[in-house]
Amino acid sequence: MSKEYQQDNQKKPFKITNVKVKVVNDKGLVGSTIIEENGKEKEIVPLALYYDMKIKHYSDKTLIDFDKDDLDFKILPDKELIKASKDAIGVNIFDDEKGLDGLGRGSGYGDFNRNRTGKINVSYDLGFTTNSRGLPGGS
Repeated sequence: MSKEYQQDNQKKPFKITNVKVKVVNDKGLVGSTIIEENGKEKEIVPLALYYDMKIKHYSDKTLIDFDKDDLDFKILPDKELIKASKDAIGVNIFDDEKGLDGLGRGSGYGDFNRNRTGKINVSYDLGFTTNSRGLPGGS
């Protein structure tokens, strides 16, 4: 979801009320990947840029039908954030059109409670902190 939708829609069905951004290496937030190294399986956790957003739903209409809708969220970066991504890891992690050289992206959302608040998170893998050949950030 973007603030553009929020601003362009006169009825404003939702508002982003809080955004936290951090770099994490937390399996509980961004998952993990199993690789094979020297004939053994190894679980690795990516280093990721993680956005955690809280939203408030104001409309009486259903914003999300959890049984039918498959939602996808992404961050619409400004030029400075794109440059920072390219400078830090060599690619624009926000570009869905190009391959991310083995890096992933994830998103999720939580159901609205009776206070009509919900949660959205979006993560962008930056690489891996483990030393493994063939992995971005690895050696």
